Amino acid sequence: MAPRRNYTKEQMSKAIDAVGRGMAIAIAPKAFSVPRTTLLDKISGRSSLETKMGPNTVLTQHEEKILEDWIMSLSDMHYSIKKDELLDSVQHIIQKEEEEKKKSGSEGNDKSRTTSQKT
Repeated sequence: MAPRRNYTKEQMSKAIDAVGRGMAIAIAPKAFSVPRTTLLDKISGRSSLETKMGPNTVLTQHEEKILEDWIMSLSDMHYSIKKDELLDSVQHIIQKEEEEKKKSGSEGNDKSRTTSQKT
């Protein structure tokens, strides 16, 4: 497997723009320090500019914000949170969000969402 290269969204956008303006696809990856195959995937439409690498997240951005606010409020009170408390809270947030989706009739395809309790 090839090593993962770090690049910014801005670098990729500039490379895509340059290719669109006529720069050779063979030159753009080196000029903007982006992976060639990733650039080709973005240009061909196989993946969008917003696509992120790695596994899907467990929490939505809204759920992460709820968790972040809760942790920050605990921090403001100088309360440290234990791993088990955090995992229980994540599970509670997920269950609450799924219940609200069911009530509103927008039940999604989130039945496989679970949190693993790694030790």
